[in-house]
Amino acid sequence: MSLLPVARRGVRIGIVGIIAAASLGTGVPLTGCGESASCAKLRSDNYALKETWDACDPGDAEPCIKVLGNPKDCTGVLACDFAVNPHHRAEAEQTVLTVGEQSQGCFLCAIPNCAGGDLTWCEPVSRRCILVTALSDAGPSVADQPAPGVDSGQSPVGALPGAQGPDASDM
Repeated sequence: MSLLPVARRGVRIGIVGIIAAASLGTGVPLTGCGESASCAKLRSDNYALKETWDACDPGDAEPCIKVLGNPKDCTGVLACDFAVNPHHRAEAEQTVLTVGEQSQGCFLCAIPNCAGGDLTWCEPVSRRCILVTALSDAGPSVADQPAPGVDSGQSPVGALPGAQGPDASDM
């Protein structure tokens, strides 16, 4: 009788035991993101704040300004640069400064694709501040835009009147 099959079974049981103990010890499942209720609430609260901050009036002299994001934001909401109404600049900047510390322990499953652009624009239909790469008589030009459905806090290409997206022949 060979002891090899018995030894292999013992090694497998030992490995499974180590993996189970490690996952229980960390409190984080081996699959998924490890989302907690507090992280979901922080993400939801920050998204609601951001929606308040980016409300604008296209008729204002300076309806929007750029705020730098915090790449250490584990919720993903404030990780990228974004545009806000100047009336909310101080609150937005303070929240961006502290979000990295507040979101420790949150696990970001999908890293947001940050939209390129240094110019701010108050989009007249949605009345939201957004970042664009250029403005012309034809409207804004948005580059390095994430695919629709990827939350970077900006509008997808094609959602803006006159926005330039890729042709079907480019794909």
